[in-house]
Amino acid sequence: MLSKDTLVKITNRFDGMAGYKVADLGVRRLFMSGETKEVTVDEIRKLSYSNGGLELLQNYFVLDNAELVAEILGTVEPEYYY
Repeated sequence: MLSKDTLVKITNRFDGMAGYKVADLGVRRLFMSGETKEVTVDEIRKLSYSNGGLELLQNYFVLDNAELVAEILGTVEPEYYY
């Protein structure tokens, strides 16, 4: 299991702006199309528990950490990383 402070790259694969808010952490992030940011595992886990967060992680963002993808999304198709 990854430490909550581990940084993971998250990329917006959507052909437009996408964003989210994690109220527990006081974080609000906006991503332009193709933009990549490094965020903590804790932030991504909390995003996955929030309304709409899991859908964002499945369909709009790509996580650059196979262990975290398996933890949050389970088994994904190879196209997930395209």
